[in-house]
Amino acid sequence: MTVRKITQLTFLVSLSVVLRYLFGPFPNIKPITALFLVIGLQLGLGEAILVANLVMLITGFLLGFGPWILWQMGTYTLVLLFWRVLVCPFTSLFSNSTRIGFQAVLAGLMGMLYGFIISIFSALFYGSSFLPYWLNGLMFDCLHAVSTIMFYPVILSIFRRFYHEEIQ
Repeated sequence: MTVRKITQLTFLVSLSVVLRYLFGPFPNIKPITALFLVIGLQLGLGEAILVANLVMLITGFLLGFGPWILWQMGTYTLVLLFWRVLVCPFTSLFSNSTRIGFQAVLAGLMGMLYGFIISIFSALFYGSSFLPYWLNGLMFDCLHAVSTIMFYPVILSIFRRFYHEEIQ
């Protein structure tokens, strides 16, 4: 890994930590999921997973550390894998004018998928039934999805300007 790549990833981790901390008072309204998805699209799956896992680990020390940090890391890994392997190739079938809007909606669905997967981990850990646990957090998942839809095009446009190239 080059010094430039390490610097780039360090900046993205730092930015994500600050954004997660600043948006802390707003439950599930954070730009980091959109940022992770754009990183996965622009820089690659490995880089996105690395950034997401480091952000969860570092913010765990700032916001509270527990077993849920491992669940967050695992869940973001699964969501990013799903995004990069299944969603990104599918959106390449659309024209540039409709691709960004379609990707934003699918990014919102990744927020819902995140809530679904993390509910599985939580229900298993706390020994409760999955369905009531998931339904109880559905409003938070909807907030996560809406905020991801709103942040995705903004972050994507910033990446496009920064990298001066077309993102898939």
